[in-house]
Amino acid sequence: MIKIILGVAVSIMVAGGGVGLIAQQAKPGDMLYGFKTSINEKIAGLFVTGYTAKVDFEVDLLEERLQEIDELVKEGKMSDEDAVLAKAKVVAQLEKAAAKISEAGNMSLTAAERGRVSASLTRLQSALAKYRSSLNTLDEAVVAAEIAKPSLKKGKNGGKSVAATIADVSVGIEETASSTLDLDIDISEGYDEPEEGVSDESENASDDSIEGEEIEGDEESGDTTADDSNGTTTESGDGETTIGVDSSVEVEADAEVDTTVN
Repeated sequence: MIKIILGVAVSIMVAGGGVGLIAQQAKPGDMLYGFKTSINEKIAGLFVTGYTAKVDFEVDLLEERLQEIDELVKEGKMSDEDAVLAKAKVVAQLEKAAAKISEAGNMSLTAAERGRVSASLTRLQSALAKYRSSLNTLDEAVVAAEIAKPSLKKGKNGGKSVAATIADVSVGIEETASSTLDLDIDISEGYDEPEEGVSDESENASDDSIEGEEIEGDEESGDTTADDSNGTTTESGDGETTIGVDSSVEVEADAEVDTTVN
């Protein structure tokens, strides 16, 4: 975290002293959280140069998002809006970090540079493993929030869980690690399996909906079948009636009545 701390120290001096310093402790839902992510971190990024330093910086920011989520979960005071905001921020940072890491595949890196990027990837893997429980809790909270308040489910990442995002970005990151850095990592371990309890509510709701549609469809079709000791009567929606008696005689009756009114 050294790079981001030094960068933020510079941003604080530029952005306004005390406010920048206080904002650095903010979490999703806090008044100064927007200042932290839009001012402090943006300015800090301007002072980061060189590919490996930028990879370090993006992983630093991802660790910051993960720590924020962990603190929110442990405090147990996360509102629906806070959960959705926290998820949006960590998903966006995951995608930014993955995009920056993937650039290594198109670059000629020295052995030292490959070593630094490898160290950043190892750090990323450790952070995702460390905060896995908190991220799964966040995903569950977001699902509940979006069910309770559908208006919260918006934007390009609406409805997409953190676990699903990790599984998606892991493909490119792990390929780059293997082909460019000769590094074998699995950053999606524990995330590419369905999260327990996350989809239960939505699946149950879907099952209820399907069952209701089937019942309604049967009622609309008007198809009925009645069995008794003397035979079977089948009536279809088009008016045709077939009667079976003693399983040996079938009589099909089609009634056509033409009525002319003068």
